[in-house]
Amino acid sequence: EELRAQAETEHLLGVLLIPVSTVIIAVGLGVVWLSVRAERRASQLKSDFIANVSHELKTPLSLIRMFGELIATGKHKGEGSAREYAGIITRESERLAHLIDNVLDFARLERGKASYNFAEGRLDEVVERALDVCRYRLDKEKMRLRTEIEDELPPVRMDEDAMALVLINLVDNAVKYAGEGGEVAV
Repeated sequence: EELRAQAETEHLLGVLLIPVSTVIIAVGLGVVWLSVRAERRASQLKSDFIANVSHELKTPLSLIRMFGELIATGKHKGEGSAREYAGIITRESERLAHLIDNVLDFARLERGKASYNFAEGRLDEVVERALDVCRYRLDKEKMRLRTEIEDELPPVRMDEDAMALVLINLVDNAVKYAGEGGEVAV
């Protein structure tokens, strides 16, 4: 009698273990599928980010190279145009440096290690410096730049480089999405 009860219990456990183990396997497969899907999405986002960054870096690099070659080969219309080309090279190299800083800042933020250097500064000077970096691109896209900066702004506690980068990014986005011949107001 005891052996029969034990055999029935084992049979009942065997019958119950099959659906329970099937559910556990199904849940495990679902978790693995969701993980793989999330990993693929993250991988796609990284690929898109790298493609966008590469595209954004190519523009200033191309301009630097082109105007550098024009100066190096002497294919310019005199000292005035050589100075203009040198100014474009300087502005585009500053823009390139800001783009690279932006990528590095993004990486630091992603790792939770962002740091800023706050100090008293003049916001109007930071705005003017940032807009100088953007002027060639605005001219190239045939866009007007309108600035309205209050006279005698008080000093502000800020990270000047981070603030300039914010302004450059905003103007770049305005140029990118406004279309040729528009106006950017700061």
